[in-house]
Amino acid sequence: MRAKGFALLTSMLFMALLAIFSVGMIYVVQTEARMAGTDVVSVEAYYAAAAAMDKMVVDLNDLYSTQSEPSVTDVEALGGVSYQPLLTGVSFSDYSFTVPNTSGSMDFEVRMVESGPNQGLMADVNTMTLSVQASSSGGDVLTMTRNVQLARIPVFQFGVFSDGDLSYFSSVIFNMAGRVHTNGNLFLASGDSTTGLVFHSRITAVGEVIRQELANGESTSPTFLQPVLIPTAPNGCQGSRPACRDQAETEGSKTAGPSSSDNSAWTNLSESIYNGMILNGDTGAKALSLRFVTPSLRPIELIRRPPSGESTSSLVSQSRLYNQAQIRLLLSDSASELPGGTGVRLANVFPYYFFGIYGGTNTAFAEDAGNPLIDGYLLVQRRLTDGSYANVTAEWLNLGIARENANALLKFQVFHDHEPDGVIDHPDNANNRSNPDLFYPLNLYDSREGEVRDASGPSDCALGGIINIVELDVLNLRRWLLGTIGSTGTQVESTSQNGYLLYFSDQRGMLADGGGNKLGYGYEDIINPTVSTGAPDGSLAPSEDVNQNGTLETYGAGNLGNGFGVSNGDPTLRIDCNSKGFKMRVSGARHGLKLVNGSLGNLPTPGFTVGSENPVYVQGHYNADNSGFGDPHAAAAIIADAVTFLSRSWADWQSFQYPTTAASRNGNSTWYRVAVVSGKNLSWPWPSAWAGTNKDYGLDGGAHSFLRYLEDWGGTFHYQGSLVSLYTSEYATGIYKCCATVFQLSSPDYTFDTDFLDSTKLPPATPRLQDLVTLGYRQVF
Repeated sequence: MRAKGFALLTSMLFMALLAIFSVGMIYVVQTEARMAGTDVVSVEAYYAAAAAMDKMVVDLNDLYSTQSEPSVTDVEALGGVSYQPLLTGVSFSDYSFTVPNTSGSMDFEVRMVESGPNQGLMADVNTMTLSVQASSSGGDVLTMTRNVQLARIPVFQFGVFSDGDLSYFSSVIFNMAGRVHTNGNLFLASGDSTTGLVFHSRITAVGEVIRQELANGESTSPTFLQPVLIPTAPNGCQGSRPACRDQAETEGSKTAGPSSSDNSAWTNLSESIYNGMILNGDTGAKALSLRFVTPSLRPIELIRRPPSGESTSSLVSQSRLYNQAQIRLLLSDSASELPGGTGVRLANVFPYYFFGIYGGTNTAFAEDAGNPLIDGYLLVQRRLTDGSYANVTAEWLNLGIARENANALLKFQVFHDHEPDGVIDHPDNANNRSNPDLFYPLNLYDSREGEVRDASGPSDCALGGIINIVELDVLNLRRWLLGTIGSTGTQVESTSQNGYLLYFSDQRGMLADGGGNKLGYGYEDIINPTVSTGAPDGSLAPSEDVNQNGTLETYGAGNLGNGFGVSNGDPTLRIDCNSKGFKMRVSGARHGLKLVNGSLGNLPTPGFTVGSENPVYVQGHYNADNSGFGDPHAAAAIIADAVTFLSRSWADWQSFQYPTTAASRNGNSTWYRVAVVSGKNLSWPWPSAWAGTNKDYGLDGGAHSFLRYLEDWGGTFHYQGSLVSLYTSEYATGIYKCCATVFQLSSPDYTFDTDFLDSTKLPPATPRLQDLVTLGYRQVF
């Protein structure tokens, strides 16, 4: 009985436990069902918020693609009801854009770009916050935020930057570090058998990465098949090259040229094999441009004088170097073309010439039998602390106008050298300085501008290559700013740019286009690919359309012959170099600025930038000396239509003695430390009709010849800075030519100036590129 009682008790306990378990199971099932329903509602709210956030990013990108500089109000307006996505059963209690600002002006701070292909670069950043609160049909509420960085990246943080196609095809060592970016296609090739082409940082190309063709359509085989070394990790191609890989000719984004089929392996190569160190538009590269650029406003507006009536509050006006400059040097054929209609005529007339007194140095302007060899009107202005400009033309001219004047800031002439042979024909004394018949203008022969083909031989000069220059003595400018010479230099405002921006515009000889505007050279019939001699053919080739208006411009040659006593209309017309070209007045749009005496310690500090709508020539050491890149140096830049570097041994007269023989113009080792923004010419298909000519015809010179040269460099060209191409040259339109007539560069030494990675060491008026960077979003619990 006791055993039976125990069994009964055990059974009852088991049944009780089973009942409890069953009830628990039913409860769990019901709870799971309720939770599943709740999850459905939560998922609905989550995806609604995520979809809304994506639309906000799209709308923001669209805004910046249609407006170069939207206001805070424009951005915040994207949070309006009309922009919210229409989702069934979903409402938004918050849909907003928060933009840090002060009185409606966006606030920027210097910080690193946090994401995207430009991650790690320093920029001026405004971090906007996008916020969404979505309510589902079930009553659940979910809040999500996302940050978007509006980054303005200093262009000199790139070693090489190009707004158009970018080519590498050097046959000599080109081992320049720094990031590389192009908004166009990237052509990678190397003919250097020593090390090949070596990159050291990330490479981004919005277009295609081309390995088997040059930009002129010619194959890279067999001349340009040397290694192209690209890092697979940061610093991968430094030193012993721990993570540095040769990109094969078959490893571009296309199987051949830009119009060929896609390379199916490209995404893996770009993102995995190279770990994102080389990107194109398909794998993450994004276009970068100046803020004011639109389809109707091209980047070259940066260096232009503003047109009459332009609103000073417009973004393009605020971006112009003309309006940012602390010092403005303006030359025109008429005083009416200068601000305020004022200016001093560069001839022996009142007020410069008065009762036999030629300024403060008693120096006369050059004449030939009473006819001015130098003419036009000059206006020099300095910027005051209130932003206005004061006229200091007379002060500058009274410091001198000739190379013989020790304190001259601007030099227009030099004593006679009849032969020429570099030896002045007259003693430097007061009587001779006051004799206008004893001076010549400062002319040089630019064989790239004058010669249409790379053919040595002719001893005469083409009209289009005779350039009249104004020399700026950089040391004397520094002395004026310090108060050592002159009287008002110390009053020039310098805080707005952390240094000095000098703007130069010489529009003497410019003829108006069909719209009445004076822009560039105005002559485009310069390539003529179907004519072996290069003679003008009267038809427009796509590569000749430098101003991209679809019309062949030839009006610019309408006055070229006037100063030399020959007919107008043809810049290829040849004259005697020494009896005319070296000595006579340049009457057309063939004027430039030459920077001299700019060796280490001579530049204005802390920073000095030269902006010019004309070509700029740099003669001798610049911001460096025989010892190289030392201190104290200035943060320096040149932003111009074109920039040509001349060695310490350059002499203007030699360019006329040997106009078409580069080997007779010998360049010795010279050092330059300066960032450069400049134009280049367009690339074009190599013409089969030119049998026997170089296969690099049709190329723009590539990164290694982006800077221009006019000598056979027996010594080393040492350069440290940043190479930036933002536009096509419209004044210095001569095409790239190497290596007989114009230049030869056998041992270049290019390095990136890492100072530019520090925002406090950038040159004045450094252009900024705009990028919109979307960061990750997060749910707010």
